[in-house]
Amino acid sequence: MRTNKMGLWARGATAAAVMSLALAGCTVGGPPPTATQDAAPSAVEYVPDASAAGAAVLESITDCKAVGEHFGALLDGMEPTMESVSDASVFCDWAAADDEETVFSVEVWPATSPVPAAEAVAASGGTVLEDPRISDAGGIVYAIAPSSEALALTVLLPEYSISATALNLVSEAEQKQQMSVGLFEMTGLAAS
Repeated sequence: MRTNKMGLWARGATAAAVMSLALAGCTVGGPPPTATQDAAPSAVEYVPDASAAGAAVLESITDCKAVGEHFGALLDGMEPTMESVSDASVFCDWAAADDEETVFSVEVWPATSPVPAAEAVAASGGTVLEDPRISDAGGIVYAIAPSSEALALTVLLPEYSISATALNLVSEAEQKQQMSVGLFEMTGLAAS
């Protein structure tokens, strides 16, 4: 396994986007707490409900090869550059064999804060994507595309979250569709 410089950037960008959306969800979309309302829980105080779905997703991931299978031909010509798989979180990173600036990464982590409201995601620059599988499960799915070369798709559910980030990889509609399908497959939710 070789390493690349861009994988860490992609992970940092995803983490920053998720954190900013989670924080925005605590303050956007409703009136500020008053003496008669409970304040929104902080990331430290929030404890997600135990969920067989969330545990099953994390436990089902044994290695990054299994993660990559959800994304099929999107990873053709790419090599693994980073793998971190545990029962608490997963991070997998691939880079093009001949171009370290073409990167794809997937991250799965347990919920640490409530799912933000759609308005908070939109206010933070995310594009909310409507999907009944996700909304019926109490979650939200959104895209962040800071440039034509970068795309992050994230599913936030009450029990866990999954994010896929591509840099210099998903310029064609077919590639974006494949990225989306792989991400939704990983949620373990039935197709709608």
